[in-house]
Amino acid sequence: MAGLTHNDLPQAVEKILEIVQFMSDCMMKNFENKNNEESKDRWFDTKELIEYLPTHPSLSDIYSKTHKRTMPFHKSGKRIIFLKSEIDAWLLSNQSKTIKQMTEDAQNIMIQKHNSRGKNK
Repeated sequence: MAGLTHNDLPQAVEKILEIVQFMSDCMMKNFENKNNEESKDRWFDTKELIEYLPTHPSLSDIYSKTHKRTMPFHKSGKRIIFLKSEIDAWLLSNQSKTIKQMTEDAQNIMIQKHNSRGKNK
């Protein structure tokens, strides 16, 4: 590049733009591949599940939750396996409510009770 003349600049800029476009295309393909991989459902065994869960529970905790049927699971012969989408939904369903959400729930219950009293009269 050091030996470029003024007349070589248009060709050099065109080459640089081709390289930038190529790099951009590669990055987009990589991004799309990662999104596709993340959206695919997959199966976990107990060890993979322990690594996947944010709290990294013990194996006995996993067995306890499956025995009590408080966690979604499937059996494959004697093995216990877990579907990622079901585990994700289970994690989201166990979200603690905020004080605001609990207050709104309580208000809605009070309104429903009040409204039902009026209908009984």
